[in-house]
Amino acid sequence: MPMDLTRFDDEYERAEAPAGGGDDVPDGTYHVLVHSVELGYTKDGDPILKWQLEIQTGPQSGRYLFRNNLFATPSNLAFLKKDLAVCGMVLAKLSELENRLEELLDINLEVKKQTNTKGDKTYKNVYFQKRVAGAKV
Repeated sequence: MPMDLTRFDDEYERAEAPAGGGDDVPDGTYHVLVHSVELGYTKDGDPILKWQLEIQTGPQSGRYLFRNNLFATPSNLAFLKKDLAVCGMVLAKLSELENRLEELLDINLEVKKQTNTKGDKTYKNVYFQKRVAGAKV
């Protein structure tokens, strides 16, 4: 059944989109808070762990970075294992992850956002560096 959004039509028409919302977060090192993390699937049906990371300090504060861990290859699983370890989570089996996702929320991390080009494709990567004590500045 389609969702009825007509009650928002008038307010939506009056709303003004904030300036600069479409700009990319520049490459750099950021202190972030794990805002959300969820298991899902890629469009090809492969399992994926999706992270939303809220920047906590500096001029980009309040903006979000996104990290996706694919489960498709041994290399992907190695990166996932490293990211979970940075967050302080050690799993005996990957199948434990779904029941422990909540433990990953509200963790403060230092991450590095880096844009890489390979051939004619550009990739925006977020690398977990370390867990940090968190406090908004």
